[in-house]
Amino acid sequence: MRLSTFGMTDAGRKRPGNEDAILVVPELALAVVCDGMGGHEAGEVASRTAVEAIYAWFTGGGDEGERYNLDPNIPAPARKLASSVFYADEAIRQAVVEAPEHAGMGTTVVAALIEDGMLFVAHAGDSRCYLGRGRGLIQVTLDHTVVGDLLRAGVITEGQAVHVKKNAITRALGVTEGLIVDVDQVHLGLGDTVLLCSDGLHGLINDASIGSLVCSGTPLEDTCKNLIDAANEAGGSDNISAVLLRLER
Repeated sequence: MRLSTFGMTDAGRKRPGNEDAILVVPELALAVVCDGMGGHEAGEVASRTAVEAIYAWFTGGGDEGERYNLDPNIPAPARKLASSVFYADEAIRQAVVEAPEHAGMGTTVVAALIEDGMLFVAHAGDSRCYLGRGRGLIQVTLDHTVVGDLLRAGVITEGQAVHVKKNAITRALGVTEGLIVDVDQVHLGLGDTVLLCSDGLHGLINDASIGSLVCSGTPLEDTCKNLIDAANEAGGSDNISAVLLRLER
C-alpha cells in the first residue's frame, strides 16, 4: 500500500485573513491542521508557530516522550506525536515572551501520523479527525469545547447543544494551563481515507455531507477542493482547512 496526501487551506468568504495553518509531509506520513486565535494577527502567528514546531520535532530528532514524561506503555509513534504537540505549546508560549504584543494567542491542533498500518492522532481543541471507510464516516476525535464537555458529562443532550458558548474552546495550545493532549489510534486498511479539518469546515457542513465527499472515491485533490467549495457555498464564515490521507495500492 502507498499513502496519498493532499491539503488545502482557504480564508473563506468573511474573514480578512487566514489564521489556519496546515502541514503535510508525505515522506513522514505526517499531517497537521491548526486553527489560530488571537487579535492583531496573532492567531496566524500561533498556528504557523505550531506547525513549524511539530515539523522541527520530527525532523530535528525529537524524542518519543522522555522530555514530557509520557506513559511508556503508549506506542512509540503516539508518544512522539504527542510530544511534538507539547513542544508546539512551548514554542507558542516562548513566542509570546519574545513578542508580548501577541499575548493571549493560541491555536487548536489535530495531528496525524501513520505508521505500520496504524493511524495515530494527537489533538487539542475543536479541529477534527475523521476516518472515511467504505461509505461511512467516523469522527475519531472529540471536540474540546464547552458544549462538547457538557454533552460528554451528560449535562445536556444533543438536542440541547445549541448553546451560548457553542464555539468556546476548553483546550488550546499556548493558552491552556496544564494542557492535556488526547491521543487516539486506529487500524487502517486499504482505501481508508483520513480527514483533518478545522471548524470552518465541520461547523458549516454536517457529517453526512462530509462523508459523501470523503468516501466518494474521487482523487484527493478533487475531494479536498469539493470540501472547501462546499464550506464556502454554506457561507464561508470562517477559515477553512482540510487535509486528506488515503491508503491506496
